Parts: sequence; structure tokens; C-alpha cells
Amino acid sequence: MLLVLAVAAVDLTFTCTFEADDCSMTALSGNFTWSRHSGTTVTLDTGPSAAFEGLYYAYIEASFPRVPGDVA
Repeated sequence: MLLVLAVAAVDLTFTCTFEADDCSMTALSGNFTWSRHSGTTVTLDTGPSAAFEGLYYAYIEASFPRVPGDVA
């Protein structure tokens, strides 16, 4: 017996620019999470000075108050 199934292709592309919101980026667990930001990061001389495109980007602050063992 030969069984043949036809499966339609599904486009699972996810696109987000962070311009309107945080794109539903939420922490499932951990001590800290992603932030939506524009301009330079709070910690001087770290991270981007601006978004690659548009005004906003997502980042995790890895400097103080982070400590070894923190989980994002």
C-alpha cells in the first residue's frame, strides 16, 4: 500500500522592524529581558549608537546591574 500526502507550503517568515512595538519579544524566564530602544544605549561605549534601519532596535543590557550567572 502506498500513501501519498500533499502538503501545501507555508511561509513562516517573521518580519519586525521594532518601529511600532517590541514585536512580542518577551522573556520566558530569566533575570532580565530585551529592551526596545532608540539612540545610544544607556551604558557608554557599548551597543549601537543607532538602529541599522529606522529609529528603534532591540538589545539586552549586559553591563551593571548584570552579574555572572544572570540568565536572559
